[in-house]
Amino acid sequence: MKSYSLIHRGVLMAIGMGAAISCYAGVEGSGGADTYAPTPAWFMSLDATKRIRTCTQFAPDFGVERSVGEATLTEAFKKWGDYLITKRIQVLPRNYIGGHDIYATQLELLTNCDGSEDLKVYFGAKDARVLAAKAKYVKPYGFVERTSGPDQDWGKGFMYIATPAEIAPSPAWTTGSHLLGILLHEAGHILGNSHLDGTVMAADIGEHLKYSNERDYRLEGIDGDRELRTCIECGRTYEGMLVYGNTYSAETAFTTLTGKAPRELTGVRFIKKNKVDLDGRHGSDYNLPEGKLIFTDRSGSHSFAVKSESSVSTMSIQVPLFLRRDAATYSYGRVFLGSLGSQNGEVRQIVVNVNTNGKAFEILLQDGNHVPQTLFISGFSN
Repeated sequence: MKSYSLIHRGVLMAIGMGAAISCYAGVEGSGGADTYAPTPAWFMSLDATKRIRTCTQFAPDFGVERSVGEATLTEAFKKWGDYLITKRIQVLPRNYIGGHDIYATQLELLTNCDGSEDLKVYFGAKDARVLAAKAKYVKPYGFVERTSGPDQDWGKGFMYIATPAEIAPSPAWTTGSHLLGILLHEAGHILGNSHLDGTVMAADIGEHLKYSNERDYRLEGIDGDRELRTCIECGRTYEGMLVYGNTYSAETAFTTLTGKAPRELTGVRFIKKNKVDLDGRHGSDYNLPEGKLIFTDRSGSHSFAVKSESSVSTMSIQVPLFLRRDAATYSYGRVFLGSLGSQNGEVRQIVVNVNTNGKAFEILLQDGNHVPQTLFISGFSN
């Protein structure tokens, strides 16, 4: 591995601390979310076609017809299935042979609950085990509980969604996107996700369910103000900022890379390469971003190859440079070490910061005085 002398405060933060994600928030005052200790995904199989045998039970005062509730439940699991594939967490080649576990997200809805089901969903209905589990929380909107051991790839368990009367003040489940939101949240736990603010897995998801009768985009998808999972290997174009306060100048970056001043610089962008791995055999560099940094002025386009060679951290970390403009809080990101190929053939050491809150992208270069210079930073695009 190459030895890098470039030290950036984002890198220091990556080495020194990880992002703390709380899995404990369940009282009414915290939004009514579940108190959840994360467990492995309940339903994993080498068979990509295996379905989760699911049954439902509805309370008379739940307020939603069985057909509607089951359709929304199916939609929630389908959204997760699509998300896992889109974010490259799950790769399903066209001719899938097997070889690695698949997250099951397709349901087989049963007519009755007879004990043979993998997952039982209580839409407001209660029995002894629901009441025992519900006693752990204070006015929860919903929760899940696994009844099989965590060492089993294919487990069993149940989900509970409260009746509107139990969680007042709150809209009926027939309004807006609230039922879909709570089902997405609880299905996310079944798939092994813990809480993460800014996504549908937020610990205080109950705050988005209170008082409103309108549709809420935060309850209709998985990513929200923040990405639950950043697809590093997915292609994307980041438009760069021509001026960034007093700390960054695109003109200075252009001069640093080309050795001459730009002729009316009109744009800068980074085109991240889309990496395709159809056979599911990820190479060692699959999850490392690479692409082209392009500056454009009146003389034409000037392209530089960007390649990441290692990751400082595999988890989301705090990168202080990505301070949100609208709040005195830091957002999160990942840090990579890599190289940039210049026009004269010189290879330079760089740091790449990928932000998972504002979805920003940054490339830094060490200058002759060992000071990190920002070559590129994109605008925030929530």
